Amino acid sequence: MALMQMKPKGCSTGAGSLQRHAAAAPSRHPAPVLHSSSRPPLAVTPAVATPERQQLHRTSTEPKLDRVFMAAASSQGAKHSMEDCSCLADLHPAHGVLSSSVSRRGVSVSQQHIAVAAVFDGHAGRQTALAAAEHLPHLMHQGLTGRQRSSTACEDGPSVVVQEPLQPCCALPAAMRSFDTWWAGRRGRDRSGSTAVVGLVHGQELTVGNLGDSVALLARGGGCRRLTVGHRADNAVEMLRVLDAGGELEYDCCGTLRLYRPSDVGRRNGCMFTRSLGDFNFKQPRPLLLCEPHVVQQQLSPLDSFVLLASDGVTDALADDDVMAVAMRALELARNHTSDAQQLAQSAADEVTAAALRGESGDNITAVAVLLDWS
Repeated sequence: MALMQMKPKGCSTGAGSLQRHAAAAPSRHPAPVLHSSSRPPLAVTPAVATPERQQLHRTSTEPKLDRVFMAAASSQGAKHSMEDCSCLADLHPAHGVLSSSVSRRGVSVSQQHIAVAAVFDGHAGRQTALAAAEHLPHLMHQGLTGRQRSSTACEDGPSVVVQEPLQPCCALPAAMRSFDTWWAGRRGRDRSGSTAVVGLVHGQELTVGNLGDSVALLARGGGCRRLTVGHRADNAVEMLRVLDAGGELEYDCCGTLRLYRPSDVGRRNGCMFTRSLGDFNFKQPRPLLLCEPHVVQQQLSPLDSFVLLASDGVTDALADDDVMAVAMRALELARNHTSDAQQLAQSAADEVTAAALRGESGDNITAVAVLLDWS
């Protein structure tokens, strides 16, 4: 796992996972703290205020991330079939995955729970992407709680082998590895694969992991930050790893660099990705493709208002800054007509998808909007 941490934070196992958010009932607002209107303020004059009391007062007035609103939009675009999938899920500490949306468009998650959003861009078929969208939220719940099979999509679904709760930066790759191992034995003759970008909002932290070239963008202040790394054959670091593993690289007739097995003399089955779910023709008997995601953790603040997850059907047609400008403009226009945050998130996802279509994207298009509601 390639782990990039935006702030110093250990990735060791421990109880600081889903249990941190306790099995509290969902609430629209955080629990009262000292100095809230539910109890009288401390009777302290400036002359006798201690540093500890001053710190309590500052903490009580800091903005809190109250709720996360997620929405998805997609289009088949110019391709002959639809291979993208998205997933929006609400993870409860005690009760597993409360809602997981592969077909529904929106999910709202309270601060006491964990919000999961994901985009899967399938290739050579849609089966791997569909299976990942169904099972990954449950696998992440198992890793975060440290309870194997604490939440499953079906009786014979995959499970994470875990002894204790994992931090999100470890639970996410563990879920991907567990899915890939299970899927290898279940896929039958299916040869499909899928990229993945998964985002978890837990407390006031964002954890993002990706395989392949689907992206995550964060709106911070007035800027746009890409949180993912592209795992394509033209990535210099990935290129060296593939060659060391015995793979061969060659440009196809369209000028795209692809990975081939040495036995594929006719160059009929190339892959432009170097990390993915599925694609077992490139993982057996020797692993030319990996299922180890790039992971980044980001401490969120009120400067962070919005996260966008997208397939390359969006980012191959539009630059990152243009994608974010489209999303933020859509939010601004939607606020003239509604104060419903769920509708605002949907407007952003819809408009990003429409902009990619106008940009003549030649691929399937999927966008997931994650609106951060601070109080």
